[in-house]
Amino acid sequence: MFKVLVVDDELWIRRGIIQSIEWKSLGLELVGEAADGDEAFEMAHMLKPDIIIMDMRMPGMDGVELLRALNQSTPDAVILVCSGFSDFEYTREAIVNRAFDYLLKPIKDDDMNQAITRAISEVERRRLVHEKESHVSASFVMSKTALLKEVIYSEREISSVHYSDEMFKNLLDANRKAICVCYVEPVEKQTDIKPDHGQLTNYLKEKIMLHLSELGIVHETIVNLAENEVVILLYGDEDLMRKSSLKSTIQKLLQETASGCSVKISAGISEILQKGSSFQPNKLYKEASKALRMKRISDEAAVIFYEPKFAIDLPNGYPAEKENNLLYLLTMGNTKEAGNVFDEMFNSVLKENRTVYEMQKDLIILVGSIEKILHSAGSGLETICGRSYDLLIREITSLMDGLAASALVGSLIDKAGAYFNQINKKDGKKVIVDIIKDLMEHYSEQISLNHYARKYHLNPDYLSRLFKEESHKNFIDYVKEIRVERAKALLIKDVNRNYEIAEMVGYDDYRYFSQVFKKMTGMTLSEYREKFKQVIK
Repeated sequence: MFKVLVVDDELWIRRGIIQSIEWKSLGLELVGEAADGDEAFEMAHMLKPDIIIMDMRMPGMDGVELLRALNQSTPDAVILVCSGFSDFEYTREAIVNRAFDYLLKPIKDDDMNQAITRAISEVERRRLVHEKESHVSASFVMSKTALLKEVIYSEREISSVHYSDEMFKNLLDANRKAICVCYVEPVEKQTDIKPDHGQLTNYLKEKIMLHLSELGIVHETIVNLAENEVVILLYGDEDLMRKSSLKSTIQKLLQETASGCSVKISAGISEILQKGSSFQPNKLYKEASKALRMKRISDEAAVIFYEPKFAIDLPNGYPAEKENNLLYLLTMGNTKEAGNVFDEMFNSVLKENRTVYEMQKDLIILVGSIEKILHSAGSGLETICGRSYDLLIREITSLMDGLAASALVGSLIDKAGAYFNQINKKDGKKVIVDIIKDLMEHYSEQISLNHYARKYHLNPDYLSRLFKEESHKNFIDYVKEIRVERAKALLIKDVNRNYEIAEMVGYDDYRYFSQVFKKMTGMTLSEYREKFKQVIK
């Protein structure tokens, strides 16, 4: 359907125009009527009509002013002007302002419909031209983006021999050139722009390009090589590309781009090459990425330049003792405590405000250790979380956001703990059954939980927890219950004295056993013996 707006200050003329048009057969829709130029301009802006039928003599904004305004605001609209014989000046203005047709009043129905038919053809022609232009523009942008990605991924030196594109000629001829890598970090989970599948970075690319232009920075098309990452090729003269001026310019760019988007953006900038230097974009990209990882975790809108010292590993302050405790808790299936230890480890990193590089290195070491204990238990990272070790490492090294990296490894710890808890329970059931069977036979001996922990190579705390989960009683109470039940049987037989029975069921201290017995049965040893004597009689 083609949308039509009718403009005339006389209601009866508007009605006549509307009634004369073959709306259905021509595929037209009346979207609005306006009685003056001001109203017509607002409606055209809001409704975006394909065809506007308008008079020239109107109160307020007259036809001449309206034509000029529409020519600027809605250039795609096809305009049909209706006016009288004596309006030569209006006719001239209509032609100057590109009105599609000029109809003299009074207008016959056939003339109106023929003019509209021609207008429809013009609308279709303009649409086709726009489609072709958009297709050509999109193809150009796509090919240019692909070319830039190829350049940044390429390991070789770039020269005009390899690329004859005008973009690369300008880049190679520039006095100074560098690569800037920006990392986009959502401030909170709910952002104005959702970061799914690079949607956030695609939106911010447009903002960055706009601000770059406003700040006068010479740049080339921005490309994404990874999610939440934006790469910019910068080049220009010596003054523009001096570190001090470039840093302040990029900081302003990051702040203005992030404004209103609930994100933080930091940037790493490669070595700034001079004209004539070997130009290897891939090397510069790696330098910029490495510089970005030297950002302190708490820094916002940081701009860091690459320095050769970044290539040297920093001193390793890895908390090996805490890691050992965490791994031990994992193997015991104690996910909660393992998570608490990990939180302590990570909070230390935050408190010390270490670099992103140090954070990533610590997390990679920890993930490697978790992989080892899983492998020893016959499993692995891919089994418990669906990611291989290599994939997890790549994910960690791509994360500049401390909380996101912590959440990733924290999730892994939860899954590893759940795995060990499951296999421990499976094996633990058999262990508890064996212990109970042994207790039934050796209840009179001086046995303890530590004895069974040593026998089955288990941690006493873990065994205590496992025993209670399976038997619904703690170990000591379970032993007391067995001994009291055996004592009851001996009291009913009425053969042995009370102190002898205490020794027979494992108590050297007769008075203590008497207290235990009364607490569990509500009767003394003698009362219990007498009660069953009466029953037997």
